[in-house]
Amino acid sequence: MIVDLVYGTRPNIIKAATLYAQWRETREQWPFELRLIDTGQHWDDTLSADQCRALGLPTPAFNLQAGHRQSQNGNIAGSPHISQRSPFISTVAQAYGALLTTTSPTATIAIGDVNGSVGVARAAHQHHVPLFHLEAGLRGGIDAKAEEANRHELDQICDYLWAPDDVAAANLRGENIPQNRITITGNIMIDAQVRFASLVRPDDIAQRPNRLTVLLTLHRAENIDDPVRFKSIVRSITEIARTRPVIWPLHPRTKRALDQLDLPPTTGLTLLPPLPYPAFMVRLNAALIVITDSGGILEECAYLGKPAVIVRPHTERPHAMAHCGFEQCEPADMAKRLDQALRCPPTPFRPQGWDGKSAIRMLQDLSVRLQNLPA
Repeated sequence: MIVDLVYGTRPNIIKAATLYAQWRETREQWPFELRLIDTGQHWDDTLSADQCRALGLPTPAFNLQAGHRQSQNGNIAGSPHISQRSPFISTVAQAYGALLTTTSPTATIAIGDVNGSVGVARAAHQHHVPLFHLEAGLRGGIDAKAEEANRHELDQICDYLWAPDDVAAANLRGENIPQNRITITGNIMIDAQVRFASLVRPDDIAQRPNRLTVLLTLHRAENIDDPVRFKSIVRSITEIARTRPVIWPLHPRTKRALDQLDLPPTTGLTLLPPLPYPAFMVRLNAALIVITDSGGILEECAYLGKPAVIVRPHTERPHAMAHCGFEQCEPADMAKRLDQALRCPPTPFRPQGWDGKSAIRMLQDLSVRLQNLPA
């Protein structure tokens, strides 16, 4: 049996690499092979190829090159805006659908909430390929509208749902999804933290920030694509950098927006290209505090007991928010919220399922369900 494991963005590369590494180490236990499929949503090497190399993810069996296809249609490759959601999803669905007509797997695994995962899921559903959704049941309310729409659609059309925790599973049941489709697997990003810490290189350690550094990440369209909001964010960042050093690895979307502002040199602010996951985690571990709009990084901070400021009104990770007291803020309040977060640092959050064994639970569930598929 062949199971397609599909990825295409930096966070999903990390999750796919974690699951693939666990499968490869124990492959004699499983009645299936994992076939890697890259949607090509990120074809910037710093977000895609470099990440795969750093995490030991081999060359995929197929690359759908959706980013290049979208670029040829006049959109920004690898970073579709909310208004471009449907065309990009359709591009991926057509490409994966064409692949399925020639070489169809027994099942497909779609990850997270990105547009590429929705396109793949639509194609698999149309071709009657059983679907698994890794990271099912996350809900953020009105925040991040495109991602929220994707989460709902994926959880409706996927046959089997891997929820990271009880909260996500309850969300699914509240939407009338039968319990027999849901498995609580735990948080695979904690697996990644545990597994890939050993891949840190000596030069990564040498470049770690001092313990007073603020680590900043921003990538969401809601923060970057609104010029007024983004300018307010940058003003707050420069204010913070006057008193504390700030390290800012730039997502390509964020770099384009920042280039348009023509930001003058700012003392205390260091701009970096996107970092491979192990190198990023070195800086996360060493930083005094984190400012981010990433749900995944929020959970990494929770696991480490790292104070964080969330530049979003809501988050799809309420589990971590509720137990760690992270500060949520609007752009103008970033400096004030940062000071408040530093006064009340959280203790490490280690709930059930944050144990580094999520990937093995996913493989076990996949094996059982594949063997019970209708003939």
